[in-house]
Parts: sequence; structure tokens; C-alpha cells
Amino acid sequence: LGLADDATQIVGINGDPLAIAAIIGGSMHATVETAASDFACHLLQYACQASHGEPLPDHFPFTLRLVTAANAPEVAAEKLVSIADVPSRLVDVNVRQEQQRLVQMQTSLELNRRVGSILDAPQLLRESAEIIRSRYEFDDVHLYWWREGDRCLVLDATAGTQAGGEQPGCAPEACVPLAASGALGNALVRNQAVYIPDTLASQRFAPDGAWPHCRSRVILPIRVGGRTLGVLDLHSHKRNPRSQTVLDALQSLADQLGIAVRNAQLYAEALAAKAEAERANQLKSRLLANVSHDLRTPLNIILGYSQAALNDPNPYGAPLPGELVGDLHHIQRSGQHLGRLIDDLLNLAQAEAGALEVYPEEIDAAAFLADVFAAVAGSSRDAGVDWRLQLPAALPKLWADPVRLRQVLLNLLSNAARFTTHGHITLGASAADGELHI
Repeated sequence: LGLADDATQIVGINGDPLAIAAIIGGSMHATVETAASDFACHLLQYACQASHGEPLPDHFPFTLRLVTAANAPEVAAEKLVSIADVPSRLVDVNVRQEQQRLVQMQTSLELNRRVGSILDAPQLLRESAEIIRSRYEFDDVHLYWWREGDRCLVLDATAGTQAGGEQPGCAPEACVPLAASGALGNALVRNQAVYIPDTLASQRFAPDGAWPHCRSRVILPIRVGGRTLGVLDLHSHKRNPRSQTVLDALQSLADQLGIAVRNAQLYAEALAAKAEAERANQLKSRLLANVSHDLRTPLNIILGYSQAALNDPNPYGAPLPGELVGDLHHIQRSGQHLGRLIDDLLNLAQAEAGALEVYPEEIDAAAFLADVFAAVAGSSRDAGVDWRLQLPAALPKLWADPVRLRQVLLNLLSNAARFTTHGHITLGASAADGELHI
């Protein structure tokens, strides 16, 4: 601005290396330097006082130093040493971060290996909790499940691990109401990790009387698929600072544990469903066996008496009226139909079990189809339905199980008769390219 000439003395208020170089070069006469270490010590002291609620001064002193050409070389040497020390400090920070990442990767891999080999939920929880406890140097691990019905956190007695055998001051509640759960409920409701560096000096959460030896605490929500299943409660018996990187890694492991637990639960449910299905199948098999035995005995008696009455001569030594003979034929056909229904039940059970046996043989297709058609059409009493058998003059021999094929055709024709009230029902067949189409 033209306000300074060669006689003007220029003094700066910054003690950085450029200012020191300007003094040594003669373009600046002096500068005032504030000691960074002294300034930081005061700030730390007042931060501690504030955290304990102690009064703070309105002002605080700090050390100033005038740097001139007389002491500039000495100050420059000090700054050079400080600057040289910065990379070493940064390297140490990076090494610690890499160590933390390595611990996270190793823990995650170990959890994955355990998850792949353990499908029993209690054992999975115990071993996973022990891995997290030992890898991250916690003394105790506890797990609480969220129970929506009564809005409580339930302590899982099977999942806790302890290194030093911590004994709670008083027996911890097996069920902690959400309203009285303190830090546990805070982590659950906010769905975020809660870190308490010093439980005795925390301004947010009062010390937990159930765990008097817990000095440092990390509480992590266990999440899966947008749901929070519970919280993982990690205790240290001494103050143990945890960086944000470590807290993020622990949260990732807690989520991984949630997925593993959910998979184990699904596997247990699948096993239970399979066992239930097997029990139901056994009951069905016993029912079908009883049906077969209990129904066939009276059915055989009915069929035996009706057949004997229809024999010529009959056991009664007298001719039977025509109407009675017709009724006996109806009884016999109905009994045979009932026998086929019983066979259908048993065959269905065998087919579901993969044990249905088929005995193929050579069949005269035309005669076979005509016989099946006559059996169903002859028993139909619906006058509004016309039954038609349309077969070509010649059909090839058929290689099939006559019992199973007859059963299929009887079912189809019976269904047709049941759901056809007028018109016609036609059974036809044609042969082409080595196949018989019915």
C-alpha cells in the first residue's frame, strides 16, 4: 500500500518457517511466536475442568516469544526438529490403523469359518462372543435379545463369556424393561453403538450396579434385514480407549453375528418343520394302513355274499327275482368301486414315498379300453349323457401296467361322469409313431 519504506521495521505475529526465513534473509525484522505445546496444555487442562463442572477463567495466559535475527537460527533448528518428527508420528498412527484393520479382518474371517461349521444357535453365540472378546481384549461379553411383546431386553445366559470371571455386584436381571435399561436401551432405540470410555465419570449414563467391575463399555445393536434383534454388551475392567475405527469394526462384527444367528434360527426352524412333516407322514401311513385293513374286511364280506348270491346255482336253492339280481349287481359294482378307492389311497401314499411299483405287460389295447369303458358307462344312471366309444378298427399291442392304466382311465371317466350333466362322454384312441394316444 506504500505505507512502509526501507526504514520501517516489520514485525509479524506468526512463527512459521516462512517468517523465520524472512528474518534470516533480512526482509522482516522480528515475529511473535506462540508456543503450540504450551497452548495445547492449557486447553487440555481447561477441558478436564469443564468435564468435572469446575469453573473456568475468563482468560488464560500463554507463552510468547520474540524472534529476531539474534535467535532466529536457534528457533529455526527447533522447528526443523519438530517438522522431522511429524512423519514419525503419522507413521505410528498409520501402523496402529493397519493393525486395527488386520484384527478386524482376522476376526471376520474366523467368525465366517465358525458360522460355516456351526448351526446350533447357542454354541454359535458362545464361540462368536469369545472370538470378539479375545480379539479386541474385552473382559466380558453379554448378549441381550429384544422381546417386543413386553418390551424387554432379555439376557441370554448361554451366550455370555468372561475372561477374568467377573462376578456381578448383584444378580443381573434376566429381563430388563426398556424404560429402565439405560445405555442398553439407548443403543437399541437409536440403533447406534454406545461407547462409554469411563463408566464412573460418564455424564450420560449412571454406573450399572449389576456390573461394578465394568470400567469401559461398548454396546452394539445386533441388526439383520432392517431389524434390531438385540444388543451386544462388551465390558472392560479398566479404562480402555477405543478409536472410531475400532467401534466401526465392532459394529460390523455385531451385524455379521446377527446374520449368523438368523441363519441358525432359520436352520432350526427348517429342521423342526422337517421333523413335523415326517411325523405327519408317519401318521398318514398308519392311517392308510388302518383304512386298508378296517375297510377291506367288511368290504370283502359284502363282495363275497353278493357274488355268491349271483352264482348259478345260488346257495339259497331258489331263483332270485330280477329286481333283486339287478340290485345285487349294483352292490357288487359299488363294492368294487370302493375297493378301487382304497387302492387309490394306498397307491397315492406309495407314489409320494417314491415306492410305487409298476409291472408292465403286453395288453390288447382295443379289448382293454372297451372293458374299462363298459365298466364305467354301465354304472352310469344319468339319462342325459350319451357314452361313446370311438376306437379304430385295429390298435397295436400296448406295453404297460394294466392295473395302473386301468386306475388312470377309471379316474378320468369317473370325473367326466361326475361333472357332465348333459351331452356326451367319448373315450377314443389313435396310434401314431409308436405311441398310443387315449
